[in-house]
Amino acid sequence: MRVAAAIAACALLIVAPVVANGKSPLEPMIVGWERFFKVSWEPGERSGRSVVRGTVEYTYGTPITRVQLLVDSLDASGAIVNQQVVWLPGDLVGFQSAHFEVPVKQPAPAYRVRVFHWERIEAGPII
Repeated sequence: MRVAAAIAACALLIVAPVVANGKSPLEPMIVGWERFFKVSWEPGERSGRSVVRGTVEYTYGTPITRVQLLVDSLDASGAIVNQQVVWLPGDLVGFQSAHFEVPVKQPAPAYRVRVFHWERIEAGPII
C-alpha cells in the first residue's frame, strides 16, 4: 500500500504544466540563453491588432543566424494561455541588437519573450 502511494506521489511531481490548448508548454531549446541575450518587450498595437514589440540584444561575439523567439501570452495569474515561435529577421553579429514586432493571436494581460533557438555561423575553410 505504501509503495502505491509513493508511486502516485512521484507521478504527481513529474506532471508538466499544460497550456490552455492542452499541450505541455514549450521551453527555450538552449538552456542558459540568458547569458548571450538581453530581451526587452512591451505590448502594443498596430492597425487595431495586438502586438508584442521589443529588442533582442546579442551580448556575445560569435555571429549567429536562424534566431527564433518564443512569445508567451500570459493570463492574469501568469499562466501561459498561448505560445508562438517566430523568426527574428536576419543574422546577428557580436554585440548587435535587432528589433521585433510580433502580432499575437489573442490579446492577453501580459506577455513574456525568450530566445527559443539560434545557430552559430561557422567559418568556412580558408582557401
